[in-house]
Amino acid sequence: MLISTVIRLCFLIAVTMLSGCKPDPAPATLTIGYTHEPPYSYIDEAGKVKGIYPDVARQVVQQMGIDKVKWVLLSFDKLIPALINNRIDVIAAGMAVTQSRIEQNLCFSMPLSQSDTAVLWRNDNQNYVPQTPIASQDLQFVVINGSSEESILQQHHQSGSLLSVEDIRLSLLALKSGRADLLVMTRPTLMKVLHETPERYQIKNGDGFLQNRQISAFVIKKQNTGLVARWNAAQSFISHQQDVKMALHQAGMSTVDTASDYDRCYTL
Repeated sequence: MLISTVIRLCFLIAVTMLSGCKPDPAPATLTIGYTHEPPYSYIDEAGKVKGIYPDVARQVVQQMGIDKVKWVLLSFDKLIPALINNRIDVIAAGMAVTQSRIEQNLCFSMPLSQSDTAVLWRNDNQNYVPQTPIASQDLQFVVINGSSEESILQQHHQSGSLLSVEDIRLSLLALKSGRADLLVMTRPTLMKVLHETPERYQIKNGDGFLQNRQISAFVIKKQNTGLVARWNAAQSFISHQQDVKMALHQAGMSTVDTASDYDRCYTL
């Protein structure tokens, strides 16, 4: 696998040089945006940026020969505008690949992880009946603003039953206050919440329209073709390493097997 990756990377560089164009030099600093949504990306109590995506991003950047990373913490809904407006170069937040995001001129890297959509509720909530399909119940949902879960619920429910908030902290406050019955997010994030306070919450995979498996990746502007090719080639080398696969498994995610087209964006 390592030999194959090196050969493909050398081939990509050779094709670029033979075409009469020298590849753009790697930037000295790469600005990477992330959000607070463990285990995908977050900032710990010591102020260090952590999570599956920042950890892999650090290795990718090192493999690319870039000396420095500038981390920018943003709410989830601000990540794409920051990328489009050149405030950041890469999104490292476990963002799900969706058709609507692809149509915003975004380039998704080779997928890194996949996970299921799940729902979380408080033990003392009397409105939600776990044995009954979600679609047949009159429930109030809370989601993260700009998330794919928000888009799914907007298609299936009236706006009055949907509360969109900035982050996981506010979503849990919505459950606590009774403003929402169910928090809808990816299962790895909700498992993290459940692990920290198992006596307070319950969790299960979404059913019906919420039975959804998400493929997630890093995000780069589509016009930045040189960075896309370099990032994919370096990520292919990193993501096949056993420690990365183990970290994904421990975080409740699984890997994605795709063809390695380094100079192309991933599409559904």
